[in-house]
Parts: sequence; structure tokens; C-alpha cells
Amino acid sequence: MLLSTTKTETLEREMNQAVARGYRLHPLSLAGIYRSMSGAFETVAVMEKRESPAVEYRVIGAARAGTFEKELTAAGEQGWELVAAVRSGAFTAVLQRTAVPR
Repeated sequence: MLLSTTKTETLEREMNQAVARGYRLHPLSLAGIYRSMSGAFETVAVMEKRESPAVEYRVIGAARAGTFEKELTAAGEQGWELVAAVRSGAFTAVLQRTAVPR
């Protein structure tokens, strides 16, 4: 499954919806693409269908390296693990952790 968006919130929502259907992020697939026609950066991710423990994803995006580092540190303290990162206009990171039952 191919996901592509300019918004970190959309990417996070779509990744978690894909998890519910049995997909997981292929970590080496996260990429940033510059769309010259619109001047926008998109983040692209490939999700693969596979059996694995239930996970949930969080996507962090920040324009500044200092802010990005603070957000990653705070997420790590909450049990999130870095899976993939890319610079596509801003810094973008995908984190995952074992899904918390709701």
C-alpha cells in the first residue's frame, strides 16, 4: 500500500488505519518528494501486509532541528521507538510502539 501526503497528521491517521487491516511500515520506504508544480513537499511511505504484533504509529514533523530533537526525546520517554526518518521540507519521523488496548 502506498501512502503519500503533505501533512504529518494525515500520514499518522492513514498508517494507523492500515495497521488495522494488517499492514506495517516498510522502514526503508519512507521518502520525501518535492512537487515542483505545487511547491509542496510530500512524505511517501510503503506499507506491507504481514503478520506481526499489533503496533501503533506516531508521526512527528518539525521545521527546526532543535524542536524535532525535543519531540523525539519526549516520545522516546513515552515508549515510542524510531522506525524511519526523512527530511522533506521539514524533519519527519515515524515512531511505533506496541498497540495499547483501548
